[in-house]
Amino acid sequence: MPLLTRDPRLSARQAELLESWLPGAVTVRDHSWELAARAVLEVTWSGEPFIIKAGSGNDHHMEREIIAHDQWLTPWTSIGRTPVAVHKNAGARLLVTKYLPGELVLGTKHADNPRTYQQAGELLSQFHAQLSVRDPDDEARQNARSIKWLDGSHASPR
Repeated sequence: MPLLTRDPRLSARQAELLESWLPGAVTVRDHSWELAARAVLEVTWSGEPFIIKAGSGNDHHMEREIIAHDQWLTPWTSIGRTPVAVHKNAGARLLVTKYLPGELVLGTKHADNPRTYQQAGELLSQFHAQLSVRDPDDEARQNARSIKWLDGSHASPR
């Protein structure tokens, strides 16, 4: 398999950081989606598997994902239900996590299993239990936003 730093989707800065974090890492599998503006690579380094997410210059979601790892994912990482971040650099749009085996539910027998969605609900409950903020103006803002959207050119005739 090719050496990671030769991947043409990585910026020079990303390749430099990865070489300092995981020198000589080798790409095992490409998990990227065509719809996303990032490379998602499974690599091995020192006999251990990792996932690298390297955002392109127009990937504005990487910073949010890095913030999530820093501030929000402890309820899931503490029980092994989401990967643990080991290296990150928001400016370079780069995140390295430990590899967590699994597969997408879409297109599998699990997509029709109610237990799949029960587990997802349990995880969401744990996530949302971290913080509760009462915003007395939120409902009015959301209503105004919805009405503006509904009044747009794509709205159904009244």
